[in-house]
Order: sequence, then C-alpha cells, then structure tokens
Amino acid sequence: MALALPLLANSELVTLAWIRDIVTAYGVAAGTTLQGPDPETLELSWGDTGFVTALVVGGSINPTVPMRQPVLSIDCYATNVGKSRPPWGRAASIASTIIRAAQHVDLKDTQRPVTLPTGYGTARVADGSALTEPERRPGDEANHARYGFQLSVSWTAL
Repeated sequence: MALALPLLANSELVTLAWIRDIVTAYGVAAGTTLQGPDPETLELSWGDTGFVTALVVGGSINPTVPMRQPVLSIDCYATNVGKSRPPWGRAASIASTIIRAAQHVDLKDTQRPVTLPTGYGTARVADGSALTEPERRPGDEANHARYGFQLSVSWTAL
C-alpha cells in the first residue's frame, strides 16, 4: 500500500488565504478559480460583492531558508447582476484594498499567520508587495469587470 502524499502549502493557497483575511470583511470571495452561478438558482454567490483569483506567474524559492517569494497575477472581479454595464469602480476598489494591505496601511502586524484549507496546517506571510499598477482587463464574455495586477508575497510554512 502506497503512502499518501502530505498536503503541503503552496503559493496560491497561502496568497489566497492572506487575501481572504483582507477582503472577507467586505464580503468578497477568493479562490483559485472564478466561481460561476449556482446551477439550481443561477445566482452568483459573489454577485453583490466581488471575487479574487490568484495564479503564480514566477518568483523564487530561497535555497537555504524555507522562504518562498512568488509573483502572482491577481484578478479582481465585480459584476452587476441583471445589468449590462460592468462595475469597473468596484473591481478597482478590490484591487486597491489588497494593494493597501500589501503596503501595510492600517495593519498592526505585518507578519501574519494565515489559515489554509483543512489538512494543510498554517503558514506565515512575512510581506506583500504590489509590483504593477492595477489595470483594467476588458473583454470578459460574462461582462464582469476585471482589474488585474502583479503581487509578490514572501511566506513560509509553520
């Protein structure tokens, strides 16, 4: 019988946990994949608030210290359910809220532990830094407003 691989933290899970700590108070959801409508009600659970996704696009792993420093592409979505005009301002505000947290504005503790999904343990985010200005990313087929930017996060598993 083969042993099961342990569930180890990865950069997307850690960054999304850190982002959830920032945006959950505003009702904004975060995940690796944008959630579509509920198949039974056809409603978006995040339709009134927004959604954030993260995708690793580069970065580095420290060869001597268990510290990771990924670069992630962050996408912030907002929609106006039942309306044709995307809420660009709301998507931009979500991005700005994350950047503000990365700049340590209004944060008492810049090094924070984050809670990962069940079985993954915990990790600590030491630092976050926006690398690019948020940009409007039009052309979404569902007519969602989407702003994106690059974010670097330094983290270690605990």
